[in-house]
Amino acid sequence: MKISNLNGVNKILNDLLKINYVKKLDDIKQFLNNAIIKNDLQGFVFGLSGGIDSTVIAHLCSHLNKLNTLVLIMPDSKITPKQETEDAIKVVDKLNLNHKLIDISFIVHEYSKYLEPNEIALGNLRSRIRSNILYYYSNMQNYLVVGTTDKSEYLMGYFTKFGDGAVDILPLISLYKTQLKKFAQYLQIHETIINKKVVHIF
Repeated sequence: MKISNLNGVNKILNDLLKINYVKKLDDIKQFLNNAIIKNDLQGFVFGLSGGIDSTVIAHLCSHLNKLNTLVLIMPDSKITPKQETEDAIKVVDKLNLNHKLIDISFIVHEYSKYLEPNEIALGNLRSRIRSNILYYYSNMQNYLVVGTTDKSEYLMGYFTKFGDGAVDILPLISLYKTQLKKFAQYLQIHETIINKKVVHIF
């Protein structure tokens, strides 16, 4: 019975990975392009952490509209691992994307002066601060805020309400994390990013 169950799981996984990634790329690009036209906007803005989801988004936007894409790298230098920020910078350098590096630690510190200490609430606050900054540049540039949440994260609720969950569009919502890794390989994203362990930071 256990062997039979395992075989069933393997079949489901194999079926999930049977995706035409050439078509998937075209579909997502069309999805993004239609969103721009429908909303009468000029381009894209999104946050890049250096993880697989946001790196895939960077590649997609680079394929579609490099000149009108703004990437915001927003670490909290007090807790964000230096390697994450360096990986994000390598991505924008490789793709030659317009970007801004904004250390949110100063903003978080100002909030903390007036709030009772609570690490969980503060973690979600960081995400909401990033969302505010994204929409600031969205308003300024007339850009679409692109979310980086994939289907696995969405179904698990692995996002912050009014934080990284507050976006205009979710291009990766049809892809489970396992599928996203294969898609990233197709996009020739470096294996160190594809296989990176999830760091639970806010």
